[in-house]
Amino acid sequence: MHSTVRFLPSKTTDAKSKIQHPKSDENRYRADAVDTVQKGFLSLPVTIIWRVDMETMWRMNMRTQLRNPSQHSAAAANSSSPEQLLQRYAAGERDFSDMQLIGADLRGVNLSGADFARSQLMGANLSHAVLNATNLSEANLRGADLSQANLFSTFLSGANLDQALLRSANLTEADLSGASLVNADLSDACLHLTCLSEANLTGANLTGVKMCGAKLWKANLTHANLLGADLCDANLCEANLWGANLTASDTSETVLTGAVMPQGEIHN
Repeated sequence: MHSTVRFLPSKTTDAKSKIQHPKSDENRYRADAVDTVQKGFLSLPVTIIWRVDMETMWRMNMRTQLRNPSQHSAAAANSSSPEQLLQRYAAGERDFSDMQLIGADLRGVNLSGADFARSQLMGANLSHAVLNATNLSEANLRGADLSQANLFSTFLSGANLDQALLRSANLTEADLSGASLVNADLSDACLHLTCLSEANLTGANLTGVKMCGAKLWKANLTHANLLGADLCDANLCEANLWGANLTASDTSETVLTGAVMPQGEIHN
């Protein structure tokens, strides 16, 4: 059993619909659809033909644009030039979470204690910057330059530091748990008492790093270069060191229980 139902646009208009918009028979949009209505054991194919004119399409477009009117203003509010950022910091502001600072030149700045959680800092230049106790958790610092930066007690948990430059940086007592540092350069960096538990350091350059007392529980150090690294009293319990270079590294008093060693053997 088939039935055809036709719906035509209403000719009546209310006060709210009296909006200026283009109307033209040439611009009418037509669409056909077939819908099958099923109820219990009865299946009745119903062909529904409707006509959507430009007025309806115009109204739909306006509703879409006005649904979240604050989206664009919020994005603009979270974007600042380095100069504006420093002015806001000097005025006492500290909340810069979700900030857009891609490629920003912030060399040598002091932003200690500021909150940059989830901020976008890809390729930013933060060399020699002072970022003590700064919150950079879940921030995107991929490819950023943090060479010789002071990051004492800084929060970098869950941050993306892939391919970042951290040469000679001070990361003493910093929290990098769960951070990604794939192919990052941390040569000669200071990581005393730093937390790197479950961090991904695959292929990282850790030559000459000072990691005395660092926590690297379940850290991924696959193919990392630890040439001459100081790992005394560090905790590498269940860490993955497969293919890593430990030549001339100091592993005295290092906890390696359950760790996968460079040749693939499990340390007792």
